[in-house]
Amino acid sequence: MKCSRCGSDAVIFYPQSRQALCTEHLQEYLLRKVTRAIRRFKMLERGEKVLVAVSGGKDSLLLWYLLKELGHTVEGVHINLGLGDYSKLSEEVSRRFAERIGCRLQVIGVEEDYGINIVGTSRRLHRPPCSVCGTVKRYVLNKAAVESGSVLATGHNLDDEAATLMGNILSWNLEQLRRASPALPSNHPKLARRIKPLIYITEKESATFCLARGIEYVLPECPYSLAARLAVVKDALARVEDKSPGTLLNFVDSFYRKRPEFLRSISFWPSLLFP
Repeated sequence: MKCSRCGSDAVIFYPQSRQALCTEHLQEYLLRKVTRAIRRFKMLERGEKVLVAVSGGKDSLLLWYLLKELGHTVEGVHINLGLGDYSKLSEEVSRRFAERIGCRLQVIGVEEDYGINIVGTSRRLHRPPCSVCGTVKRYVLNKAAVESGSVLATGHNLDDEAATLMGNILSWNLEQLRRASPALPSNHPKLARRIKPLIYITEKESATFCLARGIEYVLPECPYSLAARLAVVKDALARVEDKSPGTLLNFVDSFYRKRPEFLRSISFWPSLLFP
């Protein structure tokens, strides 16, 4: 299979547009997608510092790489969650990538720096490990971004965003749907702005590009995330996307285009449901 633009060996094929792209033109395409997301949702202003939440997975490493390629002032922060070999590997991969692209990486250990054991705390509180982990990560990442005077960027991709929106729709979590945004503003001096520049990039694109560029990333999933409900929703949507390419992009893009209308409509729902 040859690249539709230059005739070089292609690494990815888009059935909806019937075009294939080589590594160089895939990078160009992904850079345009990130630029589009940043501009459309007003994620960054000129000269702002960006702190990327780096897990060691493909999406966070891709985000770090693309933002640097676009010329943003960017650093990384990695949280070692203390989850045995998984966390050790994640930190090692993150450190090696930081050296590869020549960027600073701050490493924070939840056990060493905060005295928190994720699994032990989840058992004491009778809460799933993912719930405790999410709370701890949000606090630590926000603190790091505020202290460095940066905008916090996370590697949530199109698949992640679609699964989150669909999960909230399935449970009719109106408050989460109301607050949903790829660019969350700061409403307090101790809260950092949060952005998701990969919102138009699929998991397949992310994995393909990292493999094509020789970017090492952590392959195994977190051992505690497989049973999470969001993972089930994400798997179901992936099968829909496989059968009908472009569905996820249309779903997420349409939601945010119609978001103002949606927000106006749901403000009347409580009075209709409970007169």
